[in-house]
Amino acid sequence: LGNKMDGWENILFSPISALHLSKIIGEIIKEDITGLYNIGCSNECNKYDFVNFVCKAVGLETEISKTHLVDDSLRPYNTVLDCSKFFTLSKMDMTWEDDLDNYISSMPDFPIKLFNN
Repeated sequence: LGNKMDGWENILFSPISALHLSKIIGEIIKEDITGLYNIGCSNECNKYDFVNFVCKAVGLETEISKTHLVDDSLRPYNTVLDCSKFFTLSKMDMTWEDDLDNYISSMPDFPIKLFNN
């Protein structure tokens, strides 16, 4: 389709879908878990891998360039969360790939025709 975007290999994070986060919050309430915990996926990824996975999953033909974000004083390069403390209490850990796959498969068909205009 001629879509192009940058995929930053040096920006790392531990994404979690709102769907999975809401299930975790429900579990916290149900099990009366108290304390301060990081919540995210059980593994990390970079922005390149994430956007590549999303585009393939929704059938969007996109040219994604592997790049590095440089000189960005507004955001940290690594926002990966250590969620192991919470995962020792709960069996709700999930990889970002599984979480994103579950999220995308629950969505209606992606309207690719919007990008053809």
